[in-house]
Amino acid sequence: MSRKGRVYTPKETVEAEKAYAQAVGDDPPVFHGPVTVEMTFCEEATYVTVRSLTQWQTPLRGDLDNYIKLCLDGCQRAGVIPNDRLVVQLKASKE
Repeated sequence: MSRKGRVYTPKETVEAEKAYAQAVGDDPPVFHGPVTVEMTFCEEATYVTVRSLTQWQTPLRGDLDNYIKLCLDGCQRAGVIPNDRLVVQLKASKE
């Protein structure tokens, strides 16, 4: 966030988001229910698989990525890990 309170998205982030959108193409699959997402990040590429889940319900309404960020930042603040960039594998779910 800028000093004036505006949200700032770095140019590199915007370009990466555009690359993901282009990789999906003009007619991507659309999911309307719960999904599982598997991501693998490598030097040469990023691999993403999205699959539908059936009969998955949770009372939690927040975004899973926000829960993950809060947890990792808390672990870092508590001194459990010196930096959350050390996390190389993560499994998370809302139940």
